[in-house]
Amino acid sequence: MRKLTKLLIGVGAGISIAAGSTSIAYASGWMTFGKGFFTANTAKVQTIDVDVVLPADALLYPTASVPAKVTLYNLNNDFPVTVTKLTQLSVGVDENHELKGCSPDSVAFNPPADSALPVKLAKSSVGNGSNIKSVQATVTMAKNASLGCQNAEFTVNVKATAEVG
Repeated sequence: MRKLTKLLIGVGAGISIAAGSTSIAYASGWMTFGKGFFTANTAKVQTIDVDVVLPADALLYPTASVPAKVTLYNLNNDFPVTVTKLTQLSVGVDENHELKGCSPDSVAFNPPADSALPVKLAKSSVGNGSNIKSVQATVTMAKNASLGCQNAEFTVNVKATAEVG
């Protein structure tokens, strides 16, 4: 049994020396390094266009709600965008009717149902129409709109929130 123990120690020592000489050979090898660089240009984010159109025969009156076709255009970006939200920014009424007591608050833009958003618009250079999409919204006149709002012209500003991708 004793001879077997010495033999195992001798084999273990031989493996250790061989592994050590391999490490020394690798460490003394020639090594070289290099450097490089690159430049990357980023795209400039451009606004998307929003067009809201009511049917020609749509007339608002207290409690009335009319359809509004909202068309979204990604005409200026070199990347796709996703419209996630449409909101009313402001409402104006022509000066003549405002003087008659018509409040801009008499009209409201109602964004499309959640199922209509988000809307993906392709990058502007695609050219197959996938960078232009429409969704349906509504415009409503309040129940308490004054008589001064008869035959008034309202201007509703709508904002589209979009993200890259």
